[in-house]
Amino acid sequence: MQAWAQHALIILPDIIRQKYQILSNLYDRFFILDDRLLYALGKPLKNPPTASGPLKAGLEKSSTDSDAIGFGQAFTCDNVDRPQCGSTILHSKNHRSGTTAATPTSDKTISEISMKPVSTDAAPAAIGPYSQAIAVNGLLFVSGQIPIDPTTGEFSSNDPVEQTRQCLRNLAAIAEAAGTDLSRTVKTTVLVRDLSRFADINAAYAEFFKAPFPARATFEVSALPKGAQIEIEAVIALKDA
Repeated sequence: MQAWAQHALIILPDIIRQKYQILSNLYDRFFILDDRLLYALGKPLKNPPTASGPLKAGLEKSSTDSDAIGFGQAFTCDNVDRPQCGSTILHSKNHRSGTTAATPTSDKTISEISMKPVSTDAAPAAIGPYSQAIAVNGLLFVSGQIPIDPTTGEFSSNDPVEQTRQCLRNLAAIAEAAGTDLSRTVKTTVLVRDLSRFADINAAYAEFFKAPFPARATFEVSALPKGAQIEIEAVIALKDA
């Protein structure tokens, strides 16, 4: 092995450690996490608790703390007696106003959360380990829809504009199966193969929504399933929420 390669292998771990420390220091400038919160999240403690007992709660940072930087908020935990955040109170203190808000977290695990799968023949069937949509906590999370016409099992068109309409028709069918509709869409994510057609795609997209329009993220990607030109997923509010 050449000398430069041996040297690279020796210094690489140090470079990684140095970069990690730089990122860690930058993170600490924006997020002030004391040991009570680290303990609640099951993270390694900067100052482990002594043998006298678990960490004591209820000690909040003053609004005049010198380390109140970044977003101007610090977080503390009450009732911290086990390494998770169940039934812990997270306090968010605004260091500009000195006000504090407390929000209890949930004891529920993911297996205890009521998640209802939604399925309909009016949209392309799920062909993998996923659901067409999942309804949970008043929201419908719809899997990405490609422009398959459910009546034929094929693309309705090779044109990305018409494919956009078919994707949205599929989303609408799933929303209807869940008892809601596209007018209650909170956010969409649009994946397209070619952003040069975005103006036309955007015009077709606008046919399905009215103000206030849902939030949206759009990305150009190198490939989509079955060679589709577009894929759209959505988060939609349920009507009984």
